[in-house]
Amino acid sequence: MRRNELTPTDPFVLQFVAFDAKTGALKFRNQLPTRSGISSVMMNDEGNFIVRNGDFLRLYSPDFKVLRERKLEAVKKYDYWELRLSPTGRTLLLKHYIPSNTHIEILRSSSLSPLGSGLDRALSFRFAISDDSLATAEESTRVLLRKFVEPSGRGRVIYVYLRRHL
Repeated sequence: MRRNELTPTDPFVLQFVAFDAKTGALKFRNQLPTRSGISSVMMNDEGNFIVRNGDFLRLYSPDFKVLRERKLEAVKKYDYWELRLSPTGRTLLLKHYIPSNTHIEILRSSSLSPLGSGLDRALSFRFAISDDSLATAEESTRVLLRKFVEPSGRGRVIYVYLRRHL
């Protein structure tokens, strides 16, 4: 067994519990081994689970079979990973914040395949993603809208200025 593999005997588990919204009946319960630190779970538009466990990003089918796996670059002292799923669940943004740069990747949530990537010094802590765009507040009165274009991820940049009415 490799050192970075998780096993059912690891001391932490990530529990999945789903209920039927109409009846309240238990639909399923499952658990996955994990480590201390950051874990997250999202559901894409196809009903598959996107799970971050430490340095791994995995795509699971509804019956918890691994469909895709990707190792994230290890986090150092002052950097971190942030994941955002579009409201429809089709597009996933990976943001790797490093103090001197921010690297972003746009992925299809159904396959974890890349739609685009690059360095982005303008991406603030306040941002939102849609299926084809990224919006971020640069200043208190300016919003940056960026369209993704396959396969490079480069697209039009539009600035929207907000005026305060008194």
